[in-house]
Amino acid sequence: MRPMRKAIVIPVLLVSTLGIRASAGAQELVEGHGIGLGVQENLGGLVGATIDYDAGRFRLEGILGFDHQSGPSVTTFGIGGRFFWVVHHMERADLGLGGGLALVRQEAGGASENNFHIELGGQIRAFLTSNVALSGMLGVVIVTAENFVIGGGPVTGGGGDGHVGVGGQLLVGFGVTYYFR
Repeated sequence: MRPMRKAIVIPVLLVSTLGIRASAGAQELVEGHGIGLGVQENLGGLVGATIDYDAGRFRLEGILGFDHQSGPSVTTFGIGGRFFWVVHHMERADLGLGGGLALVRQEAGGASENNFHIELGGQIRAFLTSNVALSGMLGVVIVTAENFVIGGGPVTGGGGDGHVGVGGQLLVGFGVTYYFR
């Protein structure tokens, strides 16, 4: 009888140990990284400071950009938001699918221009440490212009009243975020 008990107890212990490890990994994903601050560039060209909330299964990003140059006077202000649903997660990286919206206003002299960005795509984050992540995005962006002037970005640039592009931020448009958890 004793060999039979060992044959039953050992697999039960292994399964329960693996189950605890799997649920701990899932719990880590659900917990996320919390609040983070960083810098990002969206596919339409808005560059700014970000505040992120990483809930584990999803994350929200808010982007705020401001630039003022004198001689000639040019002021650019942009605000945007993104949402990503995490579809794959590893120990030091994840892949999220989602998109965002942004509004960028530029004033030069007496003229002004408003651009509206709609982006869809995938964002990859690689964690250098447990709370510092580098990110890049690949996707599609649609930019509309009020007065035929579209600001530059990884995908956009030039004139016209609208632009549609497919591109990414492989070399110059990456982001970095520091999470406080």
